[in-house]
Amino acid sequence: MLCSIVSPMKRLQALTATLIFILLTGSLLNSKFIGAKTPVEAIDAIQEAETASKNAFKAILEADKAGANIADQTSDFNTGLDLLSQAKNQNNTYYNYTAAYNYAKNATEHFNTITLKANQLKDQATQNASQQRTTTYLLAFLVIVISTIAFYFALKLWRKYSLRRTLGMEIKRGGVK
Repeated sequence: MLCSIVSPMKRLQALTATLIFILLTGSLLNSKFIGAKTPVEAIDAIQEAETASKNAFKAILEADKAGANIADQTSDFNTGLDLLSQAKNQNNTYYNYTAAYNYAKNATEHFNTITLKANQLKDQATQNASQQRTTTYLLAFLVIVISTIAFYFALKLWRKYSLRRTLGMEIKRGGVK
């Protein structure tokens, strides 16, 4: 009975308003409230992770050249590469863009941490090398000074001994036979 009282125009307006509400609610929930990521967001995150991996690799190489122990960073770098590989796999094979995005962001954070640690190791190795050089130069200088002083006193004692020996000689008479 209620339906017969409401005019067809009002029913059409109510139906249109309901349909618009459903469409707007669905589009909002699709990406922002559920946390789903788009293919573009996933690809951008993967590219960011790849750039971070290159920076981490360069930092590890520089730390190695400086003489730092990079065994842990190499292991961590391989873990980061696994995360990046999983991000690419989720993006290209399963089309799970949210998982790809999450793996890529984790890989980026992992590579950034490796870069920081490698730079710290490089700085520490450079500082240690500088201290070792300074210590080596100081020790070499001390050895030269001590050797010079020891040689001077040894020469002085030898001259004194030679002079005493010469003065302590007796002249013997006798001829040549």
